[in-house]
Amino acid sequence: MFALKAAPAMIALLYLLVFAAPIRAYIWDNAAVFVVPFVCVVILTTLVYLKSSRVRITLSKYTLLVFLLLFEMGIYLTNFEGVTAFTNVFHFFAPAFYLVAVMVLFDRNSVNQQLMKFFKVVFIAESLVIMVEALDEFLGFDIHSARLFAWYIEVDDRFDQHIFGPNANIPYLEILPTALGLHGFPHYTAPIYVVSFAFTVAQVFSRTATSAGSSRPNQWLGALVLIVGLFCVYIMGVKTHYVTATLAMFILGVFLSRRILLLFTVFLGVAVPATLLVAAARSRFENFLDQVLVGNPVEGSRIDVIFNFREYLVLLNLKVTDLLVGTGNFASINEFARNLFLEQKILVYALVFGIPYILVIVGFFAAGLVDSVRVFRGARDPASRATAVAVACGLMVYGLEMGHFGFTFNTPNFALVFVMLGMIAVLAREMRRDRTRTPHV
Repeated sequence: MFALKAAPAMIALLYLLVFAAPIRAYIWDNAAVFVVPFVCVVILTTLVYLKSSRVRITLSKYTLLVFLLLFEMGIYLTNFEGVTAFTNVFHFFAPAFYLVAVMVLFDRNSVNQQLMKFFKVVFIAESLVIMVEALDEFLGFDIHSARLFAWYIEVDDRFDQHIFGPNANIPYLEILPTALGLHGFPHYTAPIYVVSFAFTVAQVFSRTATSAGSSRPNQWLGALVLIVGLFCVYIMGVKTHYVTATLAMFILGVFLSRRILLLFTVFLGVAVPATLLVAAARSRFENFLDQVLVGNPVEGSRIDVIFNFREYLVLLNLKVTDLLVGTGNFASINEFARNLFLEQKILVYALVFGIPYILVIVGFFAAGLVDSVRVFRGARDPASRATAVAVACGLMVYGLEMGHFGFTFNTPNFALVFVMLGMIAVLAREMRRDRTRTPHV
């Protein structure tokens, strides 16, 4: 089919989107690096849809949610205009088209093979960069100064204040974290890394369980993937994704292979004593506990700040119209939320785009998780079951990220959310078709 021949082209465009950060750092520092892949995907999907008589988008909960999101976008555009409004539409509404694109361009086999391999390549690339950075910590070549551009760290005021505020007289290259990753900062890299890690583990251990002829090489490969992934998550040091990675390994271990739980336990058995025995690591661990449990007089512990749901009372300060359509831009919330930490970034997006927007986004996540469970229970092939578990893990990671730092809404994370939703939508669609084709006895 013409559609399936176009699938590799979309995957190539996804690579361009995912690796836009190093492209901006080395080649062309322009927002068009994010825009061009999306425009090409739209054109490609439209051409395939028009040329292939077999490709049809049927009414489903996903198409309904896409229409609701388009409706929300229309309301947003009628209330706000200008460059900021256009940028917000591109970042917070347009990525839903990736769900449509996957449903048009892919079938079950290409989802289970090509898109699963896509996440594996992302995992390998991200891991190599993190491990090279970790090695450089000991070798002292200072590769950060060789490749780091200012936009990496100036793109978000939160990190500018966190790192440079109390250290204004110290060159920033001297106080950067050990591993920044391909996306320029651990907090930007960690979400996509944990997602690609979960997909890779699901693919490798699913193959281990179903290929008796080469079980030993696959077992060694599975152990290597798990150790490398957990090491990189540990090195990045993002506390939120210590939690998401742990939950992902638990889900994968329960539903795919108990060896994942065994290897994860072994890793903890080595990592925890090593952390306590090495002075630098022990100091980092003590600082980690202090941040999580104690905090400082200004904002308290991380647990107190993250679970301070009293901040949601700020919604009472909004007019009814603002609750429905939002305030329009991020700067506007400073007027009535000046003294809030707003650690639950989903609240920020609710303030900017309105409560209905958030409900639609949560609806997408709920639909994906429901279909992940259905595919896992009803699919006959192990590859589809592994994909279903991987998608559930990916949605869990981005869901928790959305509730805290909010980088789920950043490029390329938001696009990948809808790619995953497209994957599970395709598997659910073809599982239903299989049932209708099965003769009743």
